[in-house]
Amino acid sequence: MTDHHETSSSSSSSDGEPEDVLCDIVSITSETSVIRLTREQAAQLKKISDPDFRCVKRQVGKKLRTIEMYSTNMTPGRQIRDPITGMRYNERVGTKDEKRFFKIHITSFGSGENTNVLFYTSPEAYERHQKTRMAYADKMAWHTRHAQLNNYQAC
Repeated sequence: MTDHHETSSSSSSSDGEPEDVLCDIVSITSETSVIRLTREQAAQLKKISDPDFRCVKRQVGKKLRTIEMYSTNMTPGRQIRDPITGMRYNERVGTKDEKRFFKIHITSFGSGENTNVLFYTSPEAYERHQKTRMAYADKMAWHTRHAQLNNYQAC
């Protein structure tokens, strides 16, 4: 079993090479090996190590597109997560706060054992992120419910 310790240092190269992030991996036997990663590689490693990160390939027109997303853990009391950025909102799962979001259950990936739920700020945000279209009537129904919840007029 290894004990991981991460330190980062930035080094910029004048010849246009990307900056490196230095990661030290220290084992219990005190052996140290150094792995150099670019900032992009470090960001990708952070994404794939996130248990709520999902990546799906979807046919959009004639092209196969990769869509990255963050699902929300549906344990009551957990923070709702933005599916695009992965940021956590102050609103909680299992409360009336859920009604403020456009909630989608994704079943196109995974074993089906875990529920993949995405909370978008609007149906339009869902359409942009998933590169899809919804029926106008469904979008307007959500906007009407959302407006009533917040006591203002729908578009």
